[in-house]
Amino acid sequence: DAAASSGKRAAVVGAGPAGLAAAFSLRLSGHECVLFDQSHEAGGLMRSMPGDLIEPEAVDSEIECLMAGGGPFRPGWQLGRDGSLEDLRGEYDAVVLALGAGVDFPGEGRRPDLSFAKSLGLGVTEKGVEMDRRSQATTLPGVFVAGEFVTGAANVVRSVASGKAAAFSADQFLRGNEVTGQPRPFCFSNRVNGVEDQISALKSLHELPDAGGSETHTLQGDPGQVSLRDCADEALRCLQCSCAEETTCRLRHYGGEYGIDPYRYEGESRRQAPDVAHPEIIYEPGKCILCGLCLNVAEAEGENIGLAFSGRGFPTRVTVPLGADLPAGLRRAARKCAEACPTAALHIRER
Repeated sequence: DAAASSGKRAAVVGAGPAGLAAAFSLRLSGHECVLFDQSHEAGGLMRSMPGDLIEPEAVDSEIECLMAGGGPFRPGWQLGRDGSLEDLRGEYDAVVLALGAGVDFPGEGRRPDLSFAKSLGLGVTEKGVEMDRRSQATTLPGVFVAGEFVTGAANVVRSVASGKAAAFSADQFLRGNEVTGQPRPFCFSNRVNGVEDQISALKSLHELPDAGGSETHTLQGDPGQVSLRDCADEALRCLQCSCAEETTCRLRHYGGEYGIDPYRYEGESRRQAPDVAHPEIIYEPGKCILCGLCLNVAEAEGENIGLAFSGRGFPTRVTVPLGADLPAGLRRAARKCAEACPTAALHIRER
């Protein structure tokens, strides 16, 4: 749902992937947003992609979804011809420029038109438009840049991410807050135990047979000519290796808020070795922070065996006493323990 109206107005110039994402995000943040483009329909280069790479109907559907948030669309409007950047800055509280990479350089591909950027009054360096890399704010207050106008030729996903990032910074500006850009998410990957340990853990999580080696498969052919059917077939092979609570993990939330560096200390790391014996939950000890919440919940629910800490210092683990297995330790409190776990070390099985 969109936030309450802020009373602020933003202009987004360029209705390609970056511009669409920026306009959609700004509208969700409660700002009135007008989208401009020199073409007569939104979509940018997505409109010219071969049909065997992406179906035109899929492009139309996605664009329709992004445009459904409301706000005027002004097609056939070209910056510099139908209005200047100063005109936009005078009429709107913030401006996002998602102009794309419109100049072809032999042997280098498409790049932003820096001479045009300079004519707009933007700072320009040898590397491109002068901006703060974190916030995508330019040297002109209230003006942000996004997409291929920043990076040069890029894929759609990166352009969309850049558009959302510019909108985040523009939202900070419109609300009178310090413009810091999107906070970097807290991410951790166990680098110590190696790939084989991760593969073994994934096989255990998904209860796959161990073939006695690493199974590899290479998608054949030119990556630029891979069909939609090929992509769908490859997607079905995915083991869904992301964390079950990646968007709600409290450890990740506070890790990002306080700028925690998970690689600051080197040395032994917990092995993953998931326990999939319980019919309701999965236990991944490598994610456990020994908070003790699951022990308290099991005790409060009157479990006969329950859970306990085993060992001292770094080797300490949450285990089931008396050598019993997890189903015996959590006969009635399994789901509540999983719901209480802040890091998804205990998480509910997906049916």
